[in-house]
Amino acid sequence: MGLPLLVVALLVVGTALAWRPELAKLLGLADHPPSAVPPDLDTDGDGIADLVETEGWRTRDGRLFVTAADNADTDGDGVTDGQEAGAVSIDTTYGAVRAGVSDPLGVDADGDGVDDATELDGGFDAWAPDTDGDGLDDMAELELGSDPLTADADGDGVDDAAEQLEGTDPHGYDLSLAEGTEALLKSAATVGTPSAAAWMGLEDTQLASWQFLLGRLVVKLLPQSRLGSLASPAGALKDVVKNVHTVRELSVAVFRAVGSTSMTPLEEAAMELAEAAAKSSVELATVLRLVSEIPGLDDDVRLDLAARIVGVDAEGARLAVDSAVRGEMAGPALLLSRPVSSSDATNLAKDSLVDDLVAMSYSDIRVNERQMDVSGQVVGVNRLDVQATDPDGTRHYYDLTSASADDGSRRLVRAVCNDAQGEMHLIRVS
Repeated sequence: MGLPLLVVALLVVGTALAWRPELAKLLGLADHPPSAVPPDLDTDGDGIADLVETEGWRTRDGRLFVTAADNADTDGDGVTDGQEAGAVSIDTTYGAVRAGVSDPLGVDADGDGVDDATELDGGFDAWAPDTDGDGLDDMAELELGSDPLTADADGDGVDDAAEQLEGTDPHGYDLSLAEGTEALLKSAATVGTPSAAAWMGLEDTQLASWQFLLGRLVVKLLPQSRLGSLASPAGALKDVVKNVHTVRELSVAVFRAVGSTSMTPLEEAAMELAEAAAKSSVELATVLRLVSEIPGLDDDVRLDLAARIVGVDAEGARLAVDSAVRGEMAGPALLLSRPVSSSDATNLAKDSLVDDLVAMSYSDIRVNERQMDVSGQVVGVNRLDVQATDPDGTRHYYDLTSASADDGSRRLVRAVCNDAQGEMHLIRVS
């Protein structure tokens, strides 16, 4: 080998030796460079070693995060970096590949308005604005009172987005307008002979509907109404509902025609239905749905009537998903600064309410968490905007909604079913 060639060879070998660590690192073959930091040191106790936090760790979809080694919650959202990183899939010398449950550097990974802490607490997908893919983002579902994990919680074939559009209950089986109208008219026509409904061709879902009970209720109120004689209640109702176009309009039109302004007959009739339902195959939840659908009721009157109905059979009034979690104990409260709505005005009203509760020495204040009673026991998967315990030992539940919304009391009726001993407050935000 000539001298020039030997010099070149020595230069190549020398360069390769000098760059070996970098080449090995690129190939994933290198040992960790010498460091004074012990490889298992976790200064902030978040479950991620300091070296990994400072070098950076990746998620399975390729995201790279460098988090603070001296701050367990880099983004300050109330969830530790380790919880947001999730389980380790691959652990290498120069980093780790983790599940990537949520964003440790931001409070709302998917930008849907629901913070990561709430998403993880509810089991929602922090990286997907619409966890269940029903066309309604997670924040809109929480505001509606529906379930971000299920596109059609009540199994009526109407997804949550359509329920919101129609103003119907996402947790109650909904009939079509034609089915509901038929149930209403045939129910009114068979008062005094309830068994006759069976041979009139009504389906089981119609017999168990709030529209069927509406027919019963209206006939009970007819002596107080402008509909005329009891001789043909169904005939009188036909003219009332013939121009109805939506399920929501059905109850509005009927009660407008009934024209009863006295709550006493209405409450007495509703309680009769509730007591009868408790002794029959009709679910008490159906009576509560009827109470929710009655238009124009004062919020306090509606909630008081719901509490009376729940008193007939509390267990029978609850949704199965709420009954399933009873007995669990709630964990530590999440951050009170978390949002409850896509509306800035509503979130400001929430902050003001929380400040007032703190000033009045209320305890166990929760924001946008599952419903829990005064003992700390979870009583429902439904999430209340705010809940807190008065110094006198009373649990208070608050729902904040817009001044024009008509579904706030529906959410609180569900809260009554889960804890009839609590105090319900519907706060309308203008």
